[in-house]
Amino acid sequence: MADLIHAGDSAGLFRDTGLGRRGSVYDEIRFRLISGGYRPGEKIKLRPLAEELNTSVTPVREALLQLVTAGTLEHSLQKSIRVPEANWHVYKEVRELRIIIESRAAAYAAARIPESAIEHMEALAEQLDTKCPADLSLHRERLVEFHFELYKHAGKPVSLKLIESLWLQSGPYLSFLIPEYLPLSKSPSLRIKICSALRRRDGMAVAEAIETDLRNALGYLLERFT
Repeated sequence: MADLIHAGDSAGLFRDTGLGRRGSVYDEIRFRLISGGYRPGEKIKLRPLAEELNTSVTPVREALLQLVTAGTLEHSLQKSIRVPEANWHVYKEVRELRIIIESRAAAYAAARIPESAIEHMEALAEQLDTKCPADLSLHRERLVEFHFELYKHAGKPVSLKLIESLWLQSGPYLSFLIPEYLPLSKSPSLRIKICSALRRRDGMAVAEAIETDLRNALGYLLERFT
């Protein structure tokens, strides 16, 4: 589980390395959205969520309303709060932006990322190297961590904020992608290439591998649903 900080912090989306508990109800819900914990169109029920988070309804309601105001969530006709329905036109645009911004951030990170962070990414790459994960939620969380462990070292706080915003929009679609895409995915070998390129400080190779990974994985859904 990831300990999130606000995207504007130049340290990046995660505090330190590794995944721990989130620091607030708002951060917890944001991470669930980013990591595919909610599906497109899914209603988020206030009281069950408050019980899950071991808190009262008030901070959950406030966090959800913040996300509605930001456009991440929306009010349905029944006045409940839900994840926006799947919109493949919007998804296509988000995919294009993610490819551009994330590949550039990855290139910058190659020159700055410490060896300890590369080792952490290598461990995550090994854990993600499976076509049939026992725990889909944990697999998605590790996937998010792998990417943001890289991007947070780019030293580009504005880009990081944009990346987080794009993941908030595309994260719910991970429930369509995993596990169906895993048997077809070339991502495990690409993640190994990313780590190897980071060891060499080869920013162009890192950027190319990230671009290929995103183009293939996100393109799979467009081919499947449009």
